[in-house]
Amino acid sequence: MLLERLEALIGCIPPVSVTTSLLQGFFAESNWAFGVPEEWFHHACSQMWNVLEYPGPHGFRINANWLCLLFAMLAYVPGQFSDDQMDTDCTNHYFLCSIAARRIAEDDYLNTPNVSLMVSAADGTVLGCLAVPILCNYLSQRGRVSEAWKIVGTGVRNAEAVGMHRDPEWKHWHVMSKDEVLLRRRAWWGLYICDKSAT
Repeated sequence: MLLERLEALIGCIPPVSVTTSLLQGFFAESNWAFGVPEEWFHHACSQMWNVLEYPGPHGFRINANWLCLLFAMLAYVPGQFSDDQMDTDCTNHYFLCSIAARRIAEDDYLNTPNVSLMVSAADGTVLGCLAVPILCNYLSQRGRVSEAWKIVGTGVRNAEAVGMHRDPEWKHWHVMSKDEVLLRRRAWWGLYICDKSAT
């Protein structure tokens, strides 16, 4: 069931050219407020396209938290189309896809709590936490501050559950890649700022 829901969401990803154009708009106009590492993101996006094009002998699995971040960024791109109604419909669609991906990630974890579904937290929870400030700003701009507040609360709890409030270079952690250290710091401080600005 979860796999079918995930595949349905993957089918909602726009074609490469459209996605690339929208993401360029996000990084050019909006990312200054969120700090998603651009070089890392483009590399991860290339990996996603490769997995979708060449799924391999055992099928493929794209992390639901990754889809949450991707769709949140697509939803937040201002002025996607010249027609305002079309713009609103598309951004709402991408926002709903991002929220659906959040639910799938949570359901997936709760169905298999004793199984590690990722190589590191950066492959999952951290990505979902990176999406939180984007989703909250999206909701706040539409006057839905209470809903934004709920997402921030969940994001902070998830971040603390994987230790994002601790220094990633703490000697008691396992050795993390530079990318994971960067993602953890950006996600945690994004949540912190979002939490302070939402109150």
